[in-house]
Amino acid sequence: MDSKVIVAVVSTIIMIFGSGWYVWQAILDKKVKPVLASWIILSVTLTLSFATYWTTKKHSLIGNIGGLASAGTAIPILLVLTVLHIKRGKKLLLNKFQKFCLCVSAAIAALWVVIVWGLGLTGDIPFWMTQVLMLIGYSVTAQKFRLAKSNSESLMTWGCISLSTGMAFYISYATGQNLAMFSNARGAVCAAILALLARRAERRALELAKIQVVATSV
Repeated sequence: MDSKVIVAVVSTIIMIFGSGWYVWQAILDKKVKPVLASWIILSVTLTLSFATYWTTKKHSLIGNIGGLASAGTAIPILLVLTVLHIKRGKKLLLNKFQKFCLCVSAAIAALWVVIVWGLGLTGDIPFWMTQVLMLIGYSVTAQKFRLAKSNSESLMTWGCISLSTGMAFYISYATGQNLAMFSNARGAVCAAILALLARRAERRALELAKIQVVATSV
């Protein structure tokens, strides 16, 4: 079996495992507290990104396995989180930054529809538009870590996503898929940043717990 196919399979398995772990932690409703707005943007954008890549002249399924795996797991995550949100009677409460990101994302997505479906244009411009959308989607989750005193994200999941897209980067490099290379590199870096932010939030929570223990013992 070709080494690229093996890496693609392993990359997909890691992505599925990380996503499944995230859903399971969200169902338990203990540690993981997902930002629904972030998954709305990411799910729509990942789907548009993969669709856009498929309109480029040089495309292949193996070459952009990272895009397929990401879109194929983000959408089920969004559906599960939405069902959980409704069952638990939660309202979609958005802060100003999340509202701004959703509005900008909706505007870019609408422009993408006009360019791709209305004007019939394909290739680089729609692709770069989806990359901007991806950065917005990740920033919504990253923003909640700014003043967070505890970690409400899965370090395991974001680590798996970073590893999986990093492996997908190798495949896109080996197959000469330049746009997929950029997309996978961006995904690996963004997911790694979220994993680091989650780890920092965990350390901050431990430090606060130690301070409280010292304060109560005095």
